[in-house]
Amino acid sequence: MVSTFIDDDIVLASKTIAFWNASASAQASCLHRLVLTDNLQDASLHSVHNFSWSVSHCLCSVGYHLPTQVQSIPVIDTNTVIAGLEHQASLSWNNLSSNPRTAPTKNAKLCTWHNCFRPFNTSNPYFLLPVSGKRMKRFLRFRLSCHSLPIETGRHHRPPIPRSSRLCPHCPLASVGDEYHLVFECPIFQPLRDKYHTLFSARTSSMRSFFAQKEHDCLQIHFRLFRHDKHLELII
Repeated sequence: MVSTFIDDDIVLASKTIAFWNASASAQASCLHRLVLTDNLQDASLHSVHNFSWSVSHCLCSVGYHLPTQVQSIPVIDTNTVIAGLEHQASLSWNNLSSNPRTAPTKNAKLCTWHNCFRPFNTSNPYFLLPVSGKRMKRFLRFRLSCHSLPIETGRHHRPPIPRSSRLCPHCPLASVGDEYHLVFECPIFQPLRDKYHTLFSARTSSMRSFFAQKEHDCLQIHFRLFRHDKHLELII
């Protein structure tokens, strides 16, 4: 499973384990080792919720267990922990629907990200492109379903509006007002699609492929399509 979220978890875990193992291997008089040893004993003997307790708790969540009775700091096997994290992450995508519109409500947002916005690779992440913070914020909000489209605002109604009834209020298609509708269906934005017709082809007919066009143009595409439209400024 390739995703920037999992990459971030792995980086954090790797750095934490590297610090832990460096302290474990340090000389007995090293301050870091002395503090961590004391910290670990408090966690294991007195159930104090400190740094060592947090590390142990996180390791247990991926099936890696530290000794319960310790006289010294145990070295952590980095490769085993990373493999556990990757396996745990892969379970998140099991049995997800291939269509966010028909997915069970419980996992609908996860399904939307997985099928519409999950990067094909992370070798050249879009969030490193030289654009203003305001533009990047708008783009990230759209990708994370943090916007004002009916598919999102309907879930905040009390009681929530059924997902099939969260229709686009700006066109006569009676279609669910979601991200796909905004990009590919809504006739109010057809002039923008016509203007940038080279961005719309059989090769880019899905949300994932559209936002993953070559050289990470997805961010620039988003701005070129939507930045001049005041209506879209309000909803994304």
